[in-house]
Amino acid sequence: MDSHYLDSPVSTNSLLDFVISAELERLRTVYLTSDGLSATAPSLPYDDTKVFTYAQTYCGGGNDCPDGNGGSFELDCTHFICHCLAATGVRVTDPTAKCSKGLCIRVNDLAAAISNSVKKYSNVKQLKQHSDTKKGDLCFIPSWFGLRKEHAMLLADTATAQGAKVYAHTNNRCGTDVVFEGAECVYYRIENAK
Repeated sequence: MDSHYLDSPVSTNSLLDFVISAELERLRTVYLTSDGLSATAPSLPYDDTKVFTYAQTYCGGGNDCPDGNGGSFELDCTHFICHCLAATGVRVTDPTAKCSKGLCIRVNDLAAAISNSVKKYSNVKQLKQHSDTKKGDLCFIPSWFGLRKEHAMLLADTATAQGAKVYAHTNNRCGTDVVFEGAECVYYRIENAK
């Protein structure tokens, strides 16, 4: 081994800072989109009827995808929600990982895409509190330094601080209750295109 490498100080902080900065910069460029959608489109095409039809069809397991769920992805919540969105033509731009149908499978990419889309589209909104939610809203439970798992769900009804009825995968839910156990939730609404 070259002694030059042994004499050089190792700065893990600068490498960690670089990696974090690069990932944050990448996440700022991720949005929701749809085929044929103009870069200046004021709203995102969306139809909650199609989203719910998909969610109700596949909430018990599997997806309309060769990757299915479970076997290919240990955690499938984001994959399922992205298939729900794809049923109405919506997808995440440039995800870091995707299924064989090209849909996002990582919750950070989906959450960033929706958050960034709030500023881009008039029909994508972040909600302030549990009582503002309704059937069809998206719920994210963010992870804080690995203390909790990240999770994405489609609400089947209004949420409360205690929990909500949801459509979700990983632990398959078909409009059934999930307890939030004090978790902080972030909610988004995509309204139907007019």
